[in-house]
Amino acid sequence: MKLKPDADPQAFVRRLSHAPGIIKMTQTFPDETDRELARLFVVEIEQSAVESAIDQLRSDSLVEYAADPAPRRLIR
Repeated sequence: MKLKPDADPQAFVRRLSHAPGIIKMTQTFPDETDRELARLFVVEIEQSAVESAIDQLRSDSLVEYAADPAPRRLIR
């Protein structure tokens, strides 16, 4: 997902990190000086809550966009 330019990333993460279904929110490029890249986040969501969590993110006024999950799982 990507935050809007006027959003405070730390406040947003604090506010939504405990929302139902959201496991973890990680800034993709935390040390990036480019404002576009600095607003990108990866959100880990419980499998049972994916649709509702993405809907919640998309309806948030600070979110520019929230993409659907990747069609396959990433390997850790």
